[in-house]
Amino acid sequence: MVYYIGAIGLGIVRIGKTVNLSQMMRKIKAFSPGVNPVLLAWEYGGTTLLHKREESFNRDSRVASGWYALTPEINKWILHLGSDQPNFPEQI
Repeated sequence: MVYYIGAIGLGIVRIGKTVNLSQMMRKIKAFSPGVNPVLLAWEYGGTTLLHKREESFNRDSRVASGWYALTPEINKWILHLGSDQPNFPEQI
């Protein structure tokens, strides 16, 4: 799955892929001090979809590996994805 995890209060979002969302959330908390992550949206897909998303968002918005500024374009996509899905894929 491709996930969009926000860092509360920092105006950034991590876009990546995982097969274990709970484990990824724990990793972000452990390896990104000061980041309070929250799942904003997700979509089914793997590396190909992740690369497509990375290319569709302006690479200039990348602030660190996997982290992007929460631009209006990215926010619009997240809102689109989140409009009709549960918070976690395990709930499907």
